Amino acid sequence: MASKSAARKSSARRTPPARLSIREIAKRAGVSVGTVSHVLNRPQIVRAPLRESVLEVIKQSGFQPNAVARSLRQRTTRTVGLVLSDITTPFAARVARIVEDLAAAAGMSVVFADTDEDIGREERAIRTFFHKGVDGIIVAPAEGSHRFLADYLARDWPVVAINRRIDSAAVPAVLPDHAGGAVAATAHALGHGHRRIAAIAPRARRSSVAERIDGYARCLRRAGIPGAGLVVTEDASVEGGIRAAHRVLDLADPPTAVLSFSSTMTLGVIVGLRERGAHVPDDVALIGFDEAAWAIATNPPLTTVNLDPEAVGAHAGRLLFEWIVSKKSPGAGEHRIPTTLIVRESCGCDGLAHTTRQAVAIANLD
Repeated sequence: MASKSAARKSSARRTPPARLSIREIAKRAGVSVGTVSHVLNRPQIVRAPLRESVLEVIKQSGFQPNAVARSLRQRTTRTVGLVLSDITTPFAARVARIVEDLAAAAGMSVVFADTDEDIGREERAIRTFFHKGVDGIIVAPAEGSHRFLADYLARDWPVVAINRRIDSAAVPAVLPDHAGGAVAATAHALGHGHRRIAAIAPRARRSSVAERIDGYARCLRRAGIPGAGLVVTEDASVEGGIRAAHRVLDLADPPTAVLSFSSTMTLGVIVGLRERGAHVPDDVALIGFDEAAWAIATNPPLTTVNLDPEAVGAHAGRLLFEWIVSKKSPGAGEHRIPTTLIVRESCGCDGLAHTTRQAVAIANLD
């Protein structure tokens, strides 16, 4: 008999107390249901003593608001989407980290999609995010038409682009100064005395690539070097970088310096140059784009253009979160983030790593 009584007491201890409804919370706290709702959803508008009184009742009762129901009332899920064209790149990884940090600080969550540079996959991911009630998205666009965004923008759904422009839809864009970075890299090579400078780039027609090639060509023209330079395009892959390196070395008059406009291709360029016995920087100077953690581990350490993805992600995140809260679009303008040349040894410098913006002035393009 005692055993059964103990079992009943043990069972009672394990049974959690019934949680109160929002009306019961209001009754216990001696306030209206509306005041409890404000404490839960807009605490800043409730006087501190009253707010603390209601919160104490909530804490003692074990009340937990229904997040789904609340999101339906507020028409928000406190979730944002980040659609990346290639999550394996250093730029994408660093943008993802800063956007997630900012979202967490704002009490929001981030859902991710990697489109692998496929516009069809991008459209499907964005459609899925929209129908799941994601509050807005940041997108690094793949190559192709983005006219499909017009329907979402017409419904006042926040969309912010990063890294590349979207010419076929009126969205705000946060972009590194791709042309300025290419100018700095080209001018730095010119400062080392190079006159035959090749540019290796992805063959896809992306705005970021076009701007880098334009900055490179403008810098050469300002330096009095005829023609548009030596631009070699290949697939944006390690294998494409290897092929590009072989192609530039096969030229009758090969370059003495190479700029690689893709971090993935740069790895291939390094391999391709090594396969051909070309020593960096003695035979060929090399400057990459998109600073990566592995850049200091190459032999010699790689001089790169840092696109500052943290600043890009932070600015895009602020635009998106402010748009979501204010429900007012920031407009379809471009927001440019300065780039920085990080100088190491692959360009022919002495190995003392430093950053410089002075190379832009060399080309007289400031």
